[in-house]
Amino acid sequence: MATVEITTNKKSVLIGGGSYNWTPTLALDLFCTPGLRNSELVLVDVDEQAGKLMLRYARKLAETVDTGWHVTFSALDEALAHADIVCVSISTGGLTSMEKDLNTAEKYGVYQTVGDTTGPAGISRTLRNVPIFIDIARKMESLCPDAWMVHVTNPLNQLTRAVNRYSSIPCIGLCHNYAGTVS
Repeated sequence: MATVEITTNKKSVLIGGGSYNWTPTLALDLFCTPGLRNSELVLVDVDEQAGKLMLRYARKLAETVDTGWHVTFSALDEALAHADIVCVSISTGGLTSMEKDLNTAEKYGVYQTVGDTTGPAGISRTLRNVPIFIDIARKMESLCPDAWMVHVTNPLNQLTRAVNRYSSIPCIGLCHNYAGTVS
């Protein structure tokens, strides 16, 4: 009996693709998904040096798993054109801004073990990220209106709600801790 290979040729975009933390894991998950053979992954990052380093890594990984993935690095608008799914993994302002959020809250007596989702530090992070997420969603409305936005950026629920409320792009947020919790 002959086997039939499913090739979907989907275009996935990873905004924040220069991330040493997220890109290797996400790329491997995509490359090893049988229904996504021969697809395309486009990395986007404001840090071009980090993006190009992850590009080399992801290309080597794609070659190693040999599932026909094509990996590129691109500017946002070019990457979004005709995308099927857009994954966002960013931290506007980086760790420096997060540190300031926590230090400012502590200055006024609010100590948080995790300040990226709740309290004064979480509110600051929300206010920094919402405009960026809405801008990405607006670009998606014109460049890839049928694509979904999937993100792993905290504050997860606030960013998901903002995109779903203020754009026509369907958006879901995925907590990376969930898989580790249930296993």
